[in-house]
Amino acid sequence: MDIFKNILLYFGIPTAIIGFIVWLIQQLISSKADNRSLKLQNDSLKEEKSQAIVTLQRTIDKYAIENAEFKEKLAKYTNRDIILARYEFIPSLGIFKHKSDNSSFCHKCLIEKTLESPLKSEMNGWRCSVCDSFYSNPNYRPPEQKPQKYNPFDF
Repeated sequence: MDIFKNILLYFGIPTAIIGFIVWLIQQLISSKADNRSLKLQNDSLKEEKSQAIVTLQRTIDKYAIENAEFKEKLAKYTNRDIILARYEFIPSLGIFKHKSDNSSFCHKCLIEKTLESPLKSEMNGWRCSVCDSFYSNPNYRPPEQKPQKYNPFDF
C-alpha cells in the first residue's frame, strides 16, 4: 500500500484523496474476503440442506412402508372382525359381554347379522330386544313356594 501512496503523491494527488482511495481498496479487499467466507458458509449450508433432504426422504420412505404394511393388515379384517374384537364370549351363558363396560349382547344377532343388540335383564335370564332370543341364567334359583293347604270345600 505504501508504494501505491508514493506513486499517487508523485503525480500530485492530494493526500485526502489518496486516503480515500486507500480506504476504498481496503474495503474491496475486505469485501472479497467476506465474499469468500460467505461462499464457504453457503456451500456448507447447501451440504447440510442436502443431508437433511436425504434424511427426510429416508424417514418418509420408512413411514410409507409402515403405512402400507398397516393397510395390508387392516384389509384382512372385516367389519365383523372389528366388531367382535370388542366383545368376549361367555360360553356358560351363551352371550357376549362388551370388554369396556361389561354389558351383555345377543349372540345370535352379533354372529348372524353383525348387529350389536343389547340384552334386557329378566328375572331368570336375558332377552334380546331385536330377535327375542332368550338366554337363561344358570345361577338363577326360583323362589321357594310354600305349599298351599288344600281344602276341598273351598270354592
